[in-house]
Amino acid sequence: MLIHYESQFNERISQLLLHSSFHLIWGEEWEMTFLTVDKDEVVGIGSLWKNSIHPYRDYIGIYVKPNYRNKGIGQALYDSLSLNSEIKKFQISIQSTNESASSFLKKQGFKLARKCYTPVLKEFKSTELDSSSVEGEIISYGMVSKFNQNDAVELQLKNYIDFHQSINPLQEEITMDQWKEIVLRDLNTEHSKLLLTDGTIVAYLFCYDTDNEEEIEIGYIGGKDIDTIENYLSFYKGAVEQLLSHYALVSIEADDVDPYAFTVLNCFKYDADKSLNAYIL
Repeated sequence: MLIHYESQFNERISQLLLHSSFHLIWGEEWEMTFLTVDKDEVVGIGSLWKNSIHPYRDYIGIYVKPNYRNKGIGQALYDSLSLNSEIKKFQISIQSTNESASSFLKKQGFKLARKCYTPVLKEFKSTELDSSSVEGEIISYGMVSKFNQNDAVELQLKNYIDFHQSINPLQEEITMDQWKEIVLRDLNTEHSKLLLTDGTIVAYLFCYDTDNEEEIEIGYIGGKDIDTIENYLSFYKGAVEQLLSHYALVSIEADDVDPYAFTVLNCFKYDADKSLNAYIL
């Protein structure tokens, strides 16, 4: 039986999602949630929710208990969500190993838009890059002037807008102050590096603290001119080498639609078959 979400089912929803491989929003954060119930057991859930930063597609999530799959439950949940969506445009992320979900999404007309990789960086591939031959001045984010810091964030914002435009554009009305609050939260100002040429920011690598003191995450990598990305590689390599010498774990979040981050990722050995794949409709 397909019903609208009711809070009385919260505990049973939590039990259902214990083995889900992705994050599905429901409860207070949801825009719309439907449940499939069989004899008081929640066996399926489907939700729509908004992202205030990327508001031009509804985020969608569907999960059906394994032994209830291939019975039309997922389709019924999706149809109900689609019918009740105002914008009729959706985005969903699933693990690359989830072949059944991928097949279902393609059947609904979804297209693979992005692969996101989040490995722990361990070993460089064979490379002739010399990190000591960087052309320009390398300075920690925390050691430059407020003017240079603002320039770095403005450059990062420009890169971010460019690389998300075709998937789910950034909120057009977002202000620089709002963006800075997002991007600078948990920023490690010592290990986040900027490359300056003649006093101008031409490349950056932003790192973030995690709950683990022995781990740091590379969150954003970018530059001023994508056509000269090769000129930035020695800078990126040197910045990562320093991270590897200071931290036991250096992780990265790199999308294949981001040429800067993806180029750096491909300097390392990693499992290219494991990714979080974003599908859009």
